[in-house]
Amino acid sequence: LWNKLGATMANSQRSNEALPAYQHALELKPRYARGWLNLGISHANLMGNTVAVRCYLHALELNPSATHIWNYIRMALSAMERYDLVKFAATMDVEALQADFPPIESVEEQGIFEVGGSGAHGGGASGAEPGTRPAGIFEKETLEDNIVH
Repeated sequence: LWNKLGATMANSQRSNEALPAYQHALELKPRYARGWLNLGISHANLMGNTVAVRCYLHALELNPSATHIWNYIRMALSAMERYDLVKFAATMDVEALQADFPPIESVEEQGIFEVGGSGAHGGGASGAEPGTRPAGIFEKETLEDNIVH
Protein backbone atom coordinates (compact mmCIF):
# COMPACT_ATOMS: atom_id res chain seq x y z
CA LEU A 1 0.00 0.00 0.00
CA TRP A 2 2.80 2.45 0.86
CA ASN A 3 4.64 1.60 -2.36
CA LYS A 4 1.43 2.20 -4.30
CA LEU A 5 1.00 5.60 -2.61
CA GLY A 6 4.60 6.49 -3.50
CA ALA A 7 4.07 5.43 -7.11
CA THR A 8 0.88 7.49 -7.31
CA MET A 9 2.75 10.57 -6.08
CA ALA A 10 5.71 9.97 -8.38
CA ASN A 11 3.41 9.50 -11.37
CA SER A 12 1.82 12.86 -10.49
CA GLN A 13 5.20 14.65 -10.77
CA ARG A 14 5.50 14.68 -6.97
CA SER A 15 8.59 12.48 -6.63
CA ASN A 16 9.79 14.45 -3.59
CA GLU A 17 6.59 13.51 -1.78
CA ALA A 18 6.94 9.88 -2.84
CA LEU A 19 10.19 9.41 -0.89
CA PRO A 20 8.59 9.17 2.60
CA ALA A 21 5.99 6.69 1.29
CA TYR A 22 8.74 4.49 -0.18
CA GLN A 23 10.65 4.81 3.09
CA HIS A 24 7.69 3.47 5.02
CA ALA A 25 7.15 0.65 2.48
CA LEU A 26 10.80 -0.40 2.63
CA GLU A 27 10.96 -0.19 6.41
CA LEU A 28 8.08 -2.67 6.49
CA LYS A 29 9.45 -4.87 3.70
CA PRO A 30 13.15 -4.13 3.09
CA ARG A 31 13.56 -6.97 0.57
CA TYR A 32 10.86 -5.61 -1.76
CA ALA A 33 12.76 -5.14 -5.03
CA ARG A 34 9.99 -3.15 -6.73
CA GLY A 35 10.03 -0.64 -3.87
CA TRP A 36 13.78 -0.10 -4.35
CA LEU A 37 13.28 0.31 -8.09
CA ASN A 38 10.53 2.86 -7.53
CA LEU A 39 12.67 4.72 -4.99
CA GLY A 40 15.45 4.87 -7.58
CA ILE A 41 13.07 6.21 -10.23
CA SER A 42 11.96 8.98 -7.88
CA HIS A 43 15.57 9.91 -7.13
CA ALA A 44 16.33 9.98 -10.86
CA ASN A 45 13.30 12.25 -11.40
CA LEU A 46 14.81 14.59 -8.79
CA MET A 47 18.21 14.51 -10.53
CA GLY A 48 19.63 12.24 -7.82
CA ASN A 49 21.15 9.77 -10.23
CA THR A 50 23.89 8.55 -7.88
CA VAL A 51 21.36 7.36 -5.30
CA ALA A 52 19.11 6.14 -8.13
CA VAL A 53 21.83 3.82 -9.45
CA ARG A 54 22.50 2.52 -5.95
CA CYS A 55 18.77 1.79 -5.51
CA TYR A 56 18.61 0.07 -8.91
CA LEU A 57 21.62 -2.10 -8.06
CA HIS A 58 20.02 -3.00 -4.73
CA ALA A 59 16.81 -3.99 -6.52
CA LEU A 60 18.88 -6.19 -8.85
CA GLU A 61 20.60 -7.77 -5.86
CA LEU A 62 17.16 -8.69 -4.51
CA ASN A 63 15.79 -9.80 -7.89
CA PRO A 64 18.58 -10.60 -10.39
CA SER A 65 16.07 -11.73 -13.01
CA ALA A 66 14.60 -8.20 -13.29
CA THR A 67 16.83 -7.38 -16.25
CA HIS A 68 14.68 -4.39 -17.27
CA ILE A 69 16.33 -2.50 -14.39
CA TRP A 70 19.51 -2.30 -16.48
CA ASN A 71 17.69 0.16 -18.78
CA TYR A 72 17.16 2.50 -15.81
CA ILE A 73 20.83 2.15 -14.87
CA ARG A 74 21.93 3.05 -18.40
CA MET A 75 19.67 6.11 -18.42
CA ALA A 76 20.97 7.31 -15.04
CA LEU A 77 24.60 6.79 -16.04
CA SER A 78 23.99 8.69 -19.28
CA ALA A 79 22.31 11.54 -17.38
CA MET A 80 25.44 11.76 -15.20
CA GLU A 81 27.59 11.66 -18.34
CA ARG A 82 29.30 8.55 -16.96
CA TYR A 83 29.68 7.02 -20.40
CA ASP A 84 32.73 5.12 -19.14
CA LEU A 85 30.36 3.04 -16.97
CA VAL A 86 27.56 2.48 -19.50
CA LYS A 87 29.51 -0.48 -20.90
CA PHE A 88 29.17 -2.22 -17.52
CA ALA A 89 25.42 -1.77 -17.65
CA ALA A 90 25.40 -3.21 -21.17
CA THR A 91 27.25 -6.31 -19.90
CA MET A 92 25.20 -6.39 -16.66
CA ASP A 93 28.34 -6.19 -14.52
CA VAL A 94 27.13 -5.35 -11.01
CA GLU A 95 30.57 -5.68 -9.43
CA ALA A 96 32.18 -3.18 -11.80
CA LEU A 97 29.48 -0.60 -11.00
CA GLN A 98 29.75 -1.12 -7.24
CA ALA A 99 33.21 0.43 -7.30
CA ASP A 100 31.51 3.78 -8.01
CA PHE A 101 28.12 3.01 -6.45
CA PRO A 102 28.59 1.16 -3.15
CA PRO A 103 25.87 -1.28 -2.11
CA ILE A 104 23.06 -0.11 0.14
CA GLU A 105 23.52 -1.85 3.47
CA SER A 106 20.14 -1.11 5.07
CA VAL A 107 17.05 1.06 4.96
CA GLU A 108 18.56 3.13 7.78
CA GLU A 109 21.36 4.41 5.52
CA GLN A 110 21.68 8.20 5.64
CA GLY A 111 20.47 10.06 2.55
CA ILE A 112 18.59 7.25 0.83
CA PHE A 113 15.17 8.78 1.55
CA GLU A 114 16.16 12.47 1.49
CA VAL A 115 16.04 14.98 -1.30
CA GLY A 116 19.53 16.46 -1.45
CA GLY A 117 20.78 14.29 1.42
CA SER A 118 24.39 13.10 1.64
CA GLY A 119 25.34 14.65 -1.68
CA ALA A 120 22.84 12.38 -3.36
CA HIS A 121 21.55 15.03 -5.73
CA GLY A 122 24.77 16.67 -6.79
CA GLY A 123 25.02 20.23 -5.57
CA GLY A 124 21.45 20.72 -4.44
CA ALA A 125 19.74 20.16 -7.79
CA SER A 126 16.53 19.69 -5.85
CA GLY A 127 16.73 23.15 -4.29
CA ALA A 128 16.77 21.71 -0.77
CA GLU A 129 19.58 22.06 1.72
CA PRO A 130 21.44 18.77 2.24
CA GLY A 131 19.74 16.56 4.79
CA THR A 132 16.40 18.41 4.64
CA ARG A 133 13.15 17.94 2.80
CA PRO A 134 11.56 20.70 0.73
CA ALA A 135 8.41 22.35 2.02
CA GLY A 136 5.25 20.38 1.38
CA ILE A 137 6.69 16.93 2.02
CA PHE A 138 4.33 14.69 3.92
CA GLU A 139 5.70 13.29 7.15
CA LYS A 140 4.90 9.68 8.08
CA GLU A 141 2.38 10.74 10.71
CA THR A 142 0.41 12.71 8.11
CA LEU A 143 0.51 9.84 5.65
CA GLU A 144 -0.67 7.35 8.27
CA ASP A 145 -3.54 9.63 9.19
CA ASN A 146 -4.71 9.51 5.56
CA ILE A 147 -4.25 5.80 4.85
CA VAL A 148 -7.01 3.28 5.39
CA HIS A 149 -5.36 0.08 6.66
